[in-house]
Amino acid sequence: MNQRVTIIDVAKAAGVSKSTVSAALTNNPTVNTKTRDKVLAVAAELGYRPNRMARSLVRKNSGVIGIVVRNLRNPYYVDVVGGIEDACESLGLMPIISHSRDKVEVASSAIDQLLELQVQGIIVISSRISMQTVRSAAQAVPVAVIGRFSDDDGEIFNIVGDDFAGGSIGIAHLADLGHKRIAYASTSVRLASTYRQSGYEQELNNRGLQPFIVNADNPKETITALLEHGVTGVVAHNDVTAVALMNAAHEQGIELPEALSIVGYDDTSLCDSARPTLTSINQPQKEMGRLAVEHLWSAIHGENVDLSRIELAPSLHLRKSTIAI
Repeated sequence: MNQRVTIIDVAKAAGVSKSTVSAALTNNPTVNTKTRDKVLAVAAELGYRPNRMARSLVRKNSGVIGIVVRNLRNPYYVDVVGGIEDACESLGLMPIISHSRDKVEVASSAIDQLLELQVQGIIVISSRISMQTVRSAAQAVPVAVIGRFSDDDGEIFNIVGDDFAGGSIGIAHLADLGHKRIAYASTSVRLASTYRQSGYEQELNNRGLQPFIVNADNPKETITALLEHGVTGVVAHNDVTAVALMNAAHEQGIELPEALSIVGYDDTSLCDSARPTLTSINQPQKEMGRLAVEHLWSAIHGENVDLSRIELAPSLHLRKSTIAI
């Protein structure tokens, strides 16, 4: 394997000092034109590429932000990161992604590692990191938290979806289609799921309907329980849960949506590949990512930033997984 060409190699080949090479490569006016042209020619001939990180550490202006993300196997997180990457590209920032893969110990050390790399800001998309750790990081660099409710409103910039409204929207859709026995299925104990469930329960109460909460850790058993209890419609905590229920129904020969209407949550790429395609509550994941990056950009450049929580409104994306009865 060829070794990386260093500034020392360029200096030796050009017959100048390391400091002269560094100055020439950054167009420092203290280097005369003849010397600069010679250094640039030698650097090009040797295939020298500047180490952006090393240079930025000296300047403390890396243009690098760290992303701590919980689980890239879930398309929700993929969509959020996609929004972050798009915003970084437009602003000339470089994201470093730490994927904790749902491992608490990995998530806990990720922020310290990113700070050691001299990132200029951090975006947290994980509930695996304690808010104490997040608050500590915010003392060093600007921090934005996505999709996680906390008591730090006004202290840590926080972007969330209105999960209470989302749960209500799912129930309203099914109830308007004539469904009377509607369940809420979840595998999560996150606050987002709690708020979605609260919206579900409130909407049912407003319509004089009874709630039916099920745990969907075992999709086959869940499908059986839903049908045994006369459920005709279900709102799932997220698209992953909804698709798991759909797959379990298919394996048991249950026709969808004729026997059971299903609504997902997050409106991810899973929806269009599901059969039937999955009606889902849309929350703008990419918009969340964009807003987080723009917040960091403003804070990094010394602008006054509003640390109040931003709560984005959900909407219903109709597909083929629900029908009127």
